[in-house]
Amino acid sequence: LPRHTMTAASLAMFTLNVSIPLTRSIPLAMVLYSASGFSTALFWPRMMGWLMQDVEGKQLGRMTARFNFCWTAGVILGAPLGAWLSKKGPALPLWGGSAMFLATALIIIGASLALPGVRRDRHAQNGAGGRVGGKDRSTPLRYPAWVGLFTTYVMTGMIVVIFPIFARDRLHMEKELIGLLWLVRTLLMALGFVALGKLTFWHFRVYPMVLSNIALAALLASMVWARAPLPLAIILGLIGLPMAMSYSTSIFHGASGASDRAGRMAVHESIIAGGWTIGPLAGGLLYQEYSMAAVYWSCAALAAVAAVAQVAISLGCRRAQ
Repeated sequence: LPRHTMTAASLAMFTLNVSIPLTRSIPLAMVLYSASGFSTALFWPRMMGWLMQDVEGKQLGRMTARFNFCWTAGVILGAPLGAWLSKKGPALPLWGGSAMFLATALIIIGASLALPGVRRDRHAQNGAGGRVGGKDRSTPLRYPAWVGLFTTYVMTGMIVVIFPIFARDRLHMEKELIGLLWLVRTLLMALGFVALGKLTFWHFRVYPMVLSNIALAALLASMVWARAPLPLAIILGLIGLPMAMSYSTSIFHGASGASDRAGRMAVHESIIAGGWTIGPLAGGLLYQEYSMAAVYWSCAALAAVAAVAQVAISLGCRRAQ
């Protein structure tokens, strides 16, 4: 059952993260942190599949929006809280995060014992929205959505990791100002999730994905000339909107009609992880060998290529049908 896997994963994350400050060995800390990442991978897809079981259409869109807003709100609150704790002591963010993992496990256990709806839930097949062996009615739009998700997170990884270094060293910005710029992006992304939960024009259509990538390409290209905090805040904030579109379309079209929704959410999370791995590496190499402008132009070109690929994949799927 998803709740059992989520409880075990939360307890594992608590145990592993609380152990990191206790070790004085860098290799052992790396092993513990990697194992914590594996535990996180056990938690998220099962939770997402469980949340979206037996819902379709507008209801699935609203559920996706609520989930997205919740984790975005966690990012908004967690970043400044972690920064504040790190000023008090370098190990405190790990202790605080470990306490939250333990609290999560206790909440799930308490809900399983106290809430009849949770206690009686028997969606054991990977937390999916159907039954194993049930007919799969998936939409092929998940493929262009996944292309958009991957390229979006490659680009985000390039910008998020490299821009703070550039802003500090070349634009001479304070760390607090850089943090505020990222906060603007996250806030706009959260608002985008809320809006997409109320709107349905993007359901089962490829053109919102394509237009979103075209807008993202234009925004990233415009960062080449942005140097002052205000234009950077506006551009980074607006970048949060196509990010919200990319993330939402991937979840919605991946889950819709699927007989194994947790499996689809595992694909979704793996694509994000792949983008976050490739993006910082590629961005770091471009920045080191060339310039920040090369990073921006590469991201813009990647967004344009993604838009073309989405159109091509959509047309290919239509011909196959």
